[in-house]
Amino acid sequence: MNPALSIITTCKGRLSYLRQTLPMMVAQQSAECIVVDYGCPEGAGDWVARTFPQVKVVRVGDDPLFNQCRAKNLGAVTATAPLFCFVDSDINLSPEFAPRILENCTAKTFYRARPVTMDTWGTFVCRQEDFWQVGGFDEVFAGYGASPEDLYLRLADSGAAERGFPASLISSIPNSEAERTAHYDTANRWWQHRINSLYLIAKLDLMKLLGEDLPIEQREALHEQSRQAIRHAMDSSAKLATLDVSLEDQTTRTMNILIRLDRKLSYTIRWK
Repeated sequence: MNPALSIITTCKGRLSYLRQTLPMMVAQQSAECIVVDYGCPEGAGDWVARTFPQVKVVRVGDDPLFNQCRAKNLGAVTATAPLFCFVDSDINLSPEFAPRILENCTAKTFYRARPVTMDTWGTFVCRQEDFWQVGGFDEVFAGYGASPEDLYLRLADSGAAERGFPASLISSIPNSEAERTAHYDTANRWWQHRINSLYLIAKLDLMKLLGEDLPIEQREALHEQSRQAIRHAMDSSAKLATLDVSLEDQTTRTMNILIRLDRKLSYTIRWK
């Protein structure tokens, strides 16, 4: 029987959590499970293959850091169900999770826990076609923060409505700050969140202004500009950072007068 729900999780250095949560994922009705071993130093993929041979394992061995967006996209490529559920390896699913989701998930919707918490922020369900229509996760995001919001905003912009499922259907395992950022380039997750948030807003504005997706080269350059702006603020102990994004110049003719327009978007992010 074909699965109705694909549960996608990732692991890098979190095998102790996966040992607790994967059995609950595997037990979900009408669901398949995909685990992305993103260069896990504890050999998560080997443990999954031995313990739960029915689980699909995707192995990534070419990245010393952890790119959670790339990991989730690779898991989604392997998934076959019409519904995708993205869940971190430190999230427990109740036995009623899949039945409740399958009972309520309709076309052009995506589902998040209500009320949502910081620990369950990245857990959500969407339809396969809606996920790929917006291009999946943006793999330019680095480290902690803002990548789920980016996908939620793009799904909503594509016409998908956000709906809620009871937060009681999931729970998180507490973990430390060091564990959250162990395989990221920036150990301070709040500084990284500022970088990603600045990039997110500027990117979405540019997409709306230009009426098209940005190629990866432009997105990478924009993320690097955001990183430099936040890094400058860090180094100077400032409480704000500024990002200026130059657009292509426009030339127009009005009443036989040639007018040149130099266009620029300017962003300032502040914090206490």
